[in-house]
Amino acid sequence: MPDDPCASVVIPCLNEAAHIGSCLDALAGQQSLPGPLEVLVVDGGSTDGTRDILEGRAA
Repeated sequence: MPDDPCASVVIPCLNEAAHIGSCLDALAGQQSLPGPLEVLVVDGGSTDGTRDILEGRAA
């Protein structure tokens, strides 16, 4: 199927509000992949707003 991801990235995080946005931006900017990239972020109970950032960027 053309919509199947060509690669998956799993990002475990805990209290990464200061960094998760730039991490996701870097992954979104990848242009050398032959197809879509699947990104799975696993939040370990962040209390610094990481979850709010992730929810705002969820597809």
